[in-house]
Amino acid sequence: MRLLDYFNTAASAVNLIITAGIIFSAAKARKRPKAGSENSVRRQDACTDFCSGRLYWFLAALMLAGGTALRFVNLAALPDGLQQDEASIGYEAYCLANFGIDRNGYHWPVYPITWGSGGGSPLMIYCNVLTTKLFGSCVTSIRMVPAFFGSLTLVLFFCLLLRLYGRKTALAGLAILSLTPWHLMLSRWSLDSNTAPFFELIAVSVFLLAAEKKKTSLYAAAAALSALCLYSYGSANIVIPLWLLFSCVYCIRRKRLTPSQLLISGAVFLLVLVPLIIFYAVNFLGLPEISTAYISFPKFTSSHFGSVFLPLNRDFPAAVLRNIKGLFLTLTFGHKEEVIWNMMPGYAPLYSFTWPVTILGIAVCAASLIRSIRRKAYQKDAVLVLLLCSAAVFSLLIEQDINRQVFLFLPLVYCEVKGLRWLFRHAGKLTLIPALLFLTGALSFGRDYYGGRYNQLCAKDFMPGYGEAMVLADRLATGSGAHVYSTYTDVASPFMLTLYYTKYDPHAFLRTVKYKDPYAEFRVAYAFGHFTFGLPDKDLLSDEYKNDVFVLTKEEALQLLDEAQDRAIALTGTESGNFVVLDRQK
Repeated sequence: MRLLDYFNTAASAVNLIITAGIIFSAAKARKRPKAGSENSVRRQDACTDFCSGRLYWFLAALMLAGGTALRFVNLAALPDGLQQDEASIGYEAYCLANFGIDRNGYHWPVYPITWGSGGGSPLMIYCNVLTTKLFGSCVTSIRMVPAFFGSLTLVLFFCLLLRLYGRKTALAGLAILSLTPWHLMLSRWSLDSNTAPFFELIAVSVFLLAAEKKKTSLYAAAAALSALCLYSYGSANIVIPLWLLFSCVYCIRRKRLTPSQLLISGAVFLLVLVPLIIFYAVNFLGLPEISTAYISFPKFTSSHFGSVFLPLNRDFPAAVLRNIKGLFLTLTFGHKEEVIWNMMPGYAPLYSFTWPVTILGIAVCAASLIRSIRRKAYQKDAVLVLLLCSAAVFSLLIEQDINRQVFLFLPLVYCEVKGLRWLFRHAGKLTLIPALLFLTGALSFGRDYYGGRYNQLCAKDFMPGYGEAMVLADRLATGSGAHVYSTYTDVASPFMLTLYYTKYDPHAFLRTVKYKDPYAEFRVAYAFGHFTFGLPDKDLLSDEYKNDVFVLTKEEALQLLDEAQDRAIALTGTESGNFVVLDRQK
């Protein structure tokens, strides 16, 4: 075991003992309400001066600035390289910004089909169109979108907690979300799901405000934002409607939402969703494709549905039970099989040692909701708890991974804050121990993530140097009639990275592209233009390839260079990350 593993185990045990001890003590204190009340008053008085002074707002601003800096610093080089889905989003944005079409030839599609079955949600792509227009097409402009929305999520989460519970809880919640591995990592690279938490949180926040104020205009705004959220990621199409159903029923029964407000809000929701409804009608109800010079409703070339949801067969109950276990692992120690894009080894999404506090928060939230239902009273955070329920139900029905479960984590962070708040109210200074453990874990994560260890671990997934190697190979081949052959070793979807880095004309791509399987779930090209992805089976040093350029891994290049030396053939090699560009000396 590493030192980190010992720390996680020890910190989990300490948090569990403290949480269990405070729960036991609080249960006994019910018999002595006066003493408990006096302690609570003393703790409240101790915080009054801090929370009302300028120091508080200075610390809040400092935390927001620090959280924003953690999401923007060294953005282009951490993670180093570019993952294939980032390249896909970036190339779509480049094509739309400069040619008005996506890589599949559709003018301004409502929902770009990207890989054929989707894989790039419209909100992320069109936000990237804006940053591409403003800052050009580069790694930084791709990643500044999730970094920007991730930073705004910190502000919004702070404001939400400030309204619900006051200043000290808001500051604690801001610190927790700022330093949580899940949110830090998703804010620093451009997968389409990575902006979804912001749109989730703003929709929930406005709905919560509408229920508090009982204003029709606020309900209409919440409906519009909820509908907009459905454009952010595929999972939203299930989670958000389910959450709205639960929340509307709850608010109607608590007389916080009237039938007329429900009708108006429903109309606004459907109005914002009209383009997406037409798109789904084209894809699932047999309507013909709609393609104009101003807007398009394209048809998927294949379905992604079967690989997302659990099949309804005899194995379904066992799969649900497996997903229950998966939910527990997500909440506690993290799935070891999660890819490096989403989870750094040793650091669970919410830190593995925070689970006793988070589970306590879930229990407190559930007890409050059940109490409000029994008493027919309104619970001010019920909307957030119902979001957790909706995301958990969805998680039981899918093939789980962090990206598909993206709507689950903000409610879990909220529960962690709620659990810490409950501990503070019942134990005061003893709560400093879980807080210090969290800070220690965050410092360790920061050292490993920002200190270079993460880039070493994720090199095969983000493929640093490959894009630059293909740009050089393209330059060597252009105008000479040469062909570029690329390795498939240690590189995923090399055609996609090549399209993005070389800024390839989408019209030329459409004329020349050759797909391995045009109807596969994810369409992958094996050739376009003067590029071929995959090395020939023949002798690479034969005269047939004497004018061509090869992009190989360092290991492959060394073998070929040794062979060329034995045969007195002169090759020129240029390194780029783990890749080498080879061509014959002219």
